[in-house]
Amino acid sequence: WVILSFSTVQARALPPLQSLAGAPVMFETNDKPTLVKFWASWCPRCLSELDATQALAADSQLQQRLNLWTLASPGVLGEMPMAEFQSWFQGLDYPLLPLQLDPKGEWVRHFGVQVYPG
Repeated sequence: WVILSFSTVQARALPPLQSLAGAPVMFETNDKPTLVKFWASWCPRCLSELDATQALAADSQLQQRLNLWTLASPGVLGEMPMAEFQSWFQGLDYPLLPLQLDPKGEWVRHFGVQVYPG
């Protein structure tokens, strides 16, 4: 997990992220701290934490205090290519997981993620 604190304006200055469908993500941080879980489909520990992460995403009290995102980087750091990742993830049962995609690995580089789980 990486805890980030930035305003909506600062977040919009960061490299763009995408939804699973490939649409641009509109940043609305509400000036709350943002907790980001960097993860990869090939990381067993990352996958073992998806249930717990989805439970955090469903916690309305937690959501009042912070923003919770998960971030995967299809095509980067050994992750499967975008189309394959999209198909794979759609086969999982994590409808509440706040997934953002960083297909160019810009956030990974920007925040210095060198290993998973992050």
